[in-house]
Amino acid sequence: MGLGGNLGSVTATFVVAIGALRARFGAIRVSRLYRTRALGPKQPDFLNAALELRSPGALSDLLVVLQSLEAEAGRVRAERWGPRTLDLDILWAGYRLVQTSSLTVPHEHLRDRAFALVPLLDLAPQARDPVSGQPYADLVSEEARLSIAVVDAGLWWEKPMSL
Repeated sequence: MGLGGNLGSVTATFVVAIGALRARFGAIRVSRLYRTRALGPKQPDFLNAALELRSPGALSDLLVVLQSLEAEAGRVRAERWGPRTLDLDILWAGYRLVQTSSLTVPHEHLRDRAFALVPLLDLAPQARDPVSGQPYADLVSEEARLSIAVVDAGLWWEKPMSL
């Protein structure tokens, strides 16, 4: 799953979301924290990370939980690719495929977005596209890797902070 945000105390917002997900789903693995340039309209840089969790239910049920957490964090969907407090996306689910009007897994833009792929690869370096079998690591150019700055490689989500 991908985390992104560029409004407010983003790291603190991530920590709150991770805590809520940990309380609901148990153990969670978290990637390094990255800073990336925003796509779309002029806006602050984004912080991005990925996390791995085990959800026993349908991915559509997980999506409902994620959208609820976004709303609790004050996310407003006013502008496509606009600034946001919290963006939670289901990026990849192993070899599971979902294609509905509200959810596509793997994420429809995953192959093109180094800011999502690089954190995902922190957690699942052998991840492959479930349709083509191509390793996701092969899709991230050196130029794309250089456009993503590591902000914190430690246990950033466990450090005390306030909103």
